[in-house]
Order: sequence, then C-alpha cells, then structure tokens
Amino acid sequence: MNDSTSKKAPSYLKKANRELGSILLKVQVLQELEVCLLAYLPVAMRSYCQVANLEKGRLTLMVANGSIATELRFQTHELLMKFKQDPKLQRISEIRCKVRPPIARSAPAKTPAPVPLLSPETAQMVQEMAESLTHSPLREVMTKIAHHRKK
Repeated sequence: MNDSTSKKAPSYLKKANRELGSILLKVQVLQELEVCLLAYLPVAMRSYCQVANLEKGRLTLMVANGSIATELRFQTHELLMKFKQDPKLQRISEIRCKVRPPIARSAPAKTPAPVPLLSPETAQMVQEMAESLTHSPLREVMTKIAHHRKK
C-alpha cells in the first residue's frame, strides 16, 4: 500500500461510514493504551502481551502463553496500584488475561518411510506361519508380507 492511500483511508472512513470510523477510533485508543501499558510491564514480557479491549474499567490482554498469563496475574494488584497514578490508565480497575490460541501451521506432506525388507530366514518363518492359518484373509496378508524380502 502506498503512503497516499494509507493517509487517505482514515479520513475516508471517518467521513464515509460512522461505524467504520468508530472502529478505527477504538483501534487508535487501544493502540495508545498499549503504548502506555507496556511502560509498566517488565521488559521481558512486553513482546508477549497485547491490549485486546478496555470496557467498563476491565482491561483485557491477549498473551502468548499460560506462563505469561500467570506472571501477569501475580502482578495484577501491583500494576493496578501503578495505574492509579497514571491519568491515562486510571480508569482500569481490573485486568483479565486471555491466552492467544496458537496458529496452526500445516505440516509439510511427508513421504512414508520405506518398509524394511525381511531377511530370507524371517520371510521363510512368516511364510510358514501364513500356511498354518485357516483364516484366509489373514493368510493372504501374511503371504504378501513374506514376499517382501531381501533377495
């Protein structure tokens, strides 16, 4: 996207559609809130947290994993006390953490591993077992296995 298009988009959204404009405004507020909030988090945790919502004094954070969520829960009281001193964060009275579900990535298709060949002795033993069976479908399978041998 070029710079002229990105500069026009916010002004277009505000004028053309009130709903989209309100969404854009909410996103901007959350981004500003995230900048303020990250200053209070330990440096090691900042890249694992993202502001998801602020509604009725309840701040919802999306976190990367359960251990980050647990660490934040232990620090909640201390963070809320610090927020009371910051005019931009005073309205926060509760912090909720939600663990971001992992993004499923499709695994590359694997070719099946080749089945190892049987030694001549093992193949002979499997063939003898197949001949002793009365159940014909099983006997056929065992015979096929017996033929899968080293020459």
